[in-house]
Amino acid sequence: MIGLYLATAVCGVALAQAMRFQSFMSDIAKHMAKKESAGIEPIKYQNSITPPRLVQGILALLAVTAGLIAFAGYQSGLTAAAVAFGLLIAGIVFSLLASTLLGRPADESYRAIIIHSLANREADYRRDGDLMRAGAAKRYLALVSEI
Repeated sequence: MIGLYLATAVCGVALAQAMRFQSFMSDIAKHMAKKESAGIEPIKYQNSITPPRLVQGILALLAVTAGLIAFAGYQSGLTAAAVAFGLLIAGIVFSLLASTLLGRPADESYRAIIIHSLANREADYRRDGDLMRAGAAKRYLALVSEI
C-alpha cells in the first residue's frame, strides 16, 4: 500500500510540473504576441508552441492518478482513497513550493523542450512538403529563441 501512496504522490509532483510547463508556455505566448504585434491572441501562439503529445501525456497521467486513487479505495476502503488523494495534493503542493522557494531553473529546460519540439515539427513539415507550416514553425522557433 505504501508503494501505491508513493506513486500517487509522484503523480502529484508530475502534474504540478505539467502545470508549471503550461504556465511557462502561456508566458512565452504572451511575449510572442507582444513581439509580433499582429493582434493575434496569445492562446493561439500557445497552441502553436505546445508539444504535440503534451496534452495526451497529461490526460494519461490524470487517468493513472485516478486509477491509483480508485484502486486504493477498492483495496482498502474510502479512508485509503482519501489518504491517496491527500498525498496527491501534497505532491502538487510540495512541487509548487519547492519550485517557488528554489527559483525557476526549469524555465530553460522548458524553453529547450519547446525549441526542440518546434525544430522537429519544422523538419517533419519540410520533409512532408508542407512548406507553409514549416515556415510558421521556423518563425515561431525564431520568436521563442529571441525571448
